[in-house]
Amino acid sequence: MTLRTISSEQARTEWRTLLDLASQGGVDIVIERHGKATAAVISYETYRALQPALAELRTGISTQQQAQRLAAILEKLAQLQERTTVVDPSAWQRQQRQDRSLTGRDS
Repeated sequence: MTLRTISSEQARTEWRTLLDLASQGGVDIVIERHGKATAAVISYETYRALQPALAELRTGISTQQQAQRLAAILEKLAQLQERTTVVDPSAWQRQQRQDRSLTGRDS
């Protein structure tokens, strides 16, 4: 993988070339403003591959932390006193929807 660093001025004048380079997937481009890296241009395929990791980084919550939170929620649900057993899910659904008017339903 090749890394190319250019100024924001140069990026403005060579934008189409940068898009072509990035879309080919062999070059990652870092754009600098006043000598400081501010953005990167990568291929869309690379972006799609990185998207799950980016989402996790943006939320700041690791998968292990998410699993621990979910486990705690499930434990609280299991401790609830009132439990309902649904013998016939279709009948239960029909009963729950009785108060709604739906097109084609015989009242």
